[in-house]
Amino acid sequence: MYYVDIDLENKTSLPLTTTITKGTVLEVKDLKSGAQCLVAAADVVVQVPPGRSVVQVPTLCLNRELAPPSANAGRLTPFVMTSPFTTQQDVWDRISGSV
Repeated sequence: MYYVDIDLENKTSLPLTTTITKGTVLEVKDLKSGAQCLVAAADVVVQVPPGRSVVQVPTLCLNRELAPPSANAGRLTPFVMTSPFTTQQDVWDRISGSV
C-alpha cells in the first residue's frame, strides 16, 4: 500500500467536507515515467478549511508490470474502479480480467 498526499484548495470562507471515494483512480502525471497509476483503497472523508490543505489517501497499484511510484507527481481522475476489491491481489486480478 502507498499513501498519496493530495493538495486540496478551498476558495470559500467556510470549511467544506468532501470524500475521496474508494476506487478513485489517481494517474501519474508523466505517463512515460514507467510508474504505476493508483486506486484509492478506502473512502477518505476530508474536512477542508479555507485555504490549502493536504490529505493522505491510502492507495493500491493498478499496473502490475510498471514500477512502484516514488514521489511521482500525479492527479485525480474522474475514473472509478467499481469492481469490489480489498487487497492488492484483488485489484490486479480485476485489472487482468482473471476474476
